[in-house]
Amino acid sequence: MQDRTYLINRWLPTALVVAAGICLSLLIYGYSRHSDDDRVRGILTLDAEWRAQSFQRRLSEAMQPLESLATLVAAQENIDARQFTRFVELGHDADDFIAGINWAPWVENKDRAAFTANARVLSEPDFEIFQTRGDGSRFTAPEQPAYLPMLFGKIFENSANRIGFDLLTDSSGEKWALVARDTGVPTATPPVHFSANPESPLRFLAYWPVYTTDSPPDTIEARRIAFRGVAVARFRFDEILPGFLTDTQEIAQSIDFSIDDGKNAAPVYVANFDTLQHKLSVTSPVAARGEELIERDFTALGRRWTLAFHFGPETVVSLRSYGPEAWLMVGILLTVIISILLERERGRRMVGEKLVEDRTSELAHELQERQQAEMATRRSEQLINAVF
Repeated sequence: MQDRTYLINRWLPTALVVAAGICLSLLIYGYSRHSDDDRVRGILTLDAEWRAQSFQRRLSEAMQPLESLATLVAAQENIDARQFTRFVELGHDADDFIAGINWAPWVENKDRAAFTANARVLSEPDFEIFQTRGDGSRFTAPEQPAYLPMLFGKIFENSANRIGFDLLTDSSGEKWALVARDTGVPTATPPVHFSANPESPLRFLAYWPVYTTDSPPDTIEARRIAFRGVAVARFRFDEILPGFLTDTQEIAQSIDFSIDDGKNAAPVYVANFDTLQHKLSVTSPVAARGEELIERDFTALGRRWTLAFHFGPETVVSLRSYGPEAWLMVGILLTVIISILLERERGRRMVGEKLVEDRTSELAHELQERQQAEMATRRSEQLINAVF
């Protein structure tokens, strides 16, 4: 029992100091790790924010040829196919991402015959307003209140130029062409396949409304009256997504692109772009343990564009500092040093206490011997006095 009490008294203070030092070191490590993780996430967030703004800016730049065409049509009441083609080709650069561009005027049914006759002079000799069936076959458009046929067009990819196609019968274009007319702002369609093949590249159309006035009228009614038509451009996501990231430094390993569906603002997944391999895929990568996922979105062309940035574990680890580990090591080292100093001081004190205890014991023993000698002396004196 005494040995146990001795051990407790001997080592308990040091054990408490060690435990307190380790706990404090772990608390400091946790706080510094949390702060460092916030710093890393701030770096990744800044990169994602910059990337989203860059994407938005490049998307706006990609619309410049469409805006130029709308300006030309608004300034000139009558242009022919040659003027249209020359203007579009002069404004087209090798790094443009437009797959095709068209001008589609608004034609009311009462003007259809006159418009068709004029279009056969300005555009194609056999021009006819047509619609398509589900299998892609064409047929002459029946009578309806109005039409939005493509009068001129220039295609920059290997596909047909559907001159005469009525956009008002296109399930992907009718609503958004009229939305562009009524709002007076450029509008994009949700992602669509331009063929019956579901594996064909996703695309979107951008409509730029043109009016008889220099700027869109203030009310919907006035915009509908002044509406002349739309400049239309088509874009392929498998071209614009990698193109927008060319020659740019990228930290994220991949980026998911989504656009709202135009119905309930739900995002429609478009594709994933691997920035390391510059490869586009239609599926999002499986989230790796320890990766950071940061989403950024913006509104452009009447659509909500969402970019989800995947930052891999390697990227996250490479941005972390060694500060938290350094604080932990410093805390443990200080705990060891304090414990050693404490033990040395306790050892010195115990040695001093032992010396004092031994000296006290010696003095007590000497005092006892002296007292015994004095008592013996007194007894001897008493005996002598009794004898004599």
